[in-house]
Amino acid sequence: MELLIADQRYNGLALRTPLNLLPAGTTPEWKAARAALESAYNALDDYDGKNDDLLSEQWRKVAEGKESAYVRAIQNGGTVPERPKGGYVADAEDKRPGIVGEWFRLVREKDKADSAAWVALVEAAPLAIPDAQAAIVAAGEAYKDAETALERARDTFAQAFSYRRDLEQFSRGTDDYTGSSGLPQAATQNVSGTRLPASMVVPNVLRWLDAQYGPADTAERLPAMRRVRGVNGAEFQMEPALALSLERDKNGNRIEYVDGLPPESQISRTGAARVGMSDDA
Repeated sequence: MELLIADQRYNGLALRTPLNLLPAGTTPEWKAARAALESAYNALDDYDGKNDDLLSEQWRKVAEGKESAYVRAIQNGGTVPERPKGGYVADAEDKRPGIVGEWFRLVREKDKADSAAWVALVEAAPLAIPDAQAAIVAAGEAYKDAETALERARDTFAQAFSYRRDLEQFSRGTDDYTGSSGLPQAATQNVSGTRLPASMVVPNVLRWLDAQYGPADTAERLPAMRRVRGVNGAEFQMEPALALSLERDKNGNRIEYVDGLPPESQISRTGAARVGMSDDA
């Protein structure tokens, strides 16, 4: 018959009374009971840790492993550990009953202290309720303030996004989609429609802008006006919307972009469509 099984050991180390729920000074009785329980539990926990090999259900395998290690040390010419008289297994068999018995005694002491602490906790808990109420009111105000600050920050971010988007649209010679507020849904929600946190929304919006309009660095951008070449070879400046309409003009007034295809161009970027040329140049 096994003297101590794993479930017994687990349950023996458990506490019913939450030690950190109430301040120690809530009542004198709770303070004393809490200190007694901490002392009893620490004594049990220390003893359990120091005697883990013999308290474990695997105590025999542990002892056999030590016996095997002893033999290997001799075979390999290493440092040979001190071996109990009769061997590790016999030594464990001899010591385990006393170790387990003392463990059970310490568990009883812990349980007695736990029961006393529970009674003191139940009696002291009502005295802490007013402070708990004050804490939840204060936390609620902080929660509302944080939500208000978040909403303001979100609005400021959306306004900053709208400002750049409007500038991008105007730089392309159009006022489409300008003057409206809000962030692109694709950047603020996942595929199931769940709202994303700011840690994901911010980089999503920045990637959306770069994908839609290109980098914000003006050194890498095309000018607001498009430099084009007409059918007679003359070069001149033209608003993006007009240049776009003349890309495939059916009256023979087709143009070529001198500085490369702009982002709004509908000309295919494959095959013969190269920088400064239309697709059939």
